[in-house]
Amino acid sequence: MKNLYLLLIILIIAACNNQPKQNEISKTKMESEMVNQNANDNETSTLTDEEQNNMQVIGILAETAGKYIAKEITADQFAKELSNYMAEDIVFWSNYTPTNESLKPLFAQRNGINEILERYDYEEKYEKIKEGTGLPVDFAIKGNAIYYSQNETASFFDKEEVTWDMVTKITMKEGKISRIEMYLDSAPIEKIYGQKEQ
Repeated sequence: MKNLYLLLIILIIAACNNQPKQNEISKTKMESEMVNQNANDNETSTLTDEEQNNMQVIGILAETAGKYIAKEITADQFAKELSNYMAEDIVFWSNYTPTNESLKPLFAQRNGINEILERYDYEEKYEKIKEGTGLPVDFAIKGNAIYYSQNETASFFDKEEVTWDMVTKITMKEGKISRIEMYLDSAPIEKIYGQKEQ
């Protein structure tokens, strides 16, 4: 069953980190519907009701984020939708403080839905995820906490590609995402992007 829920996590990561083409978005929607149909199988008994509800929130949010990235909905519509799945006082936090000033907006703490939207936009503009990377390679859920790990390859500002490892923790509160924490090995990024610009 957890493999089915892993697909939901893949959807949110793909929606947040990649800029899918229209046919890829349709495929994502189809996969989401398949997962939701399979969620009623007897295998769901391995997860509590709370865990199942939390995973459903993640899946719906992934589809909504995909619509925003594909320009199917406006920033105002996306912000309104996010309020259904994210707490008003949501916090995005990372353990990484880049020395490169241009990278700081990607990893700086963000508070509230509007700042989360600003981060989405900055990431879409300046970070290009290499196709096939950034998808979860491991996954765990316990109560209101969801964890997944990734191996990501990306370029920033259309410069050299870099690969790093990352673990993300999503904390749910009262059925909404209240905190997103990214723990990453920043050494590879710093090695390439941490030097002062010439």
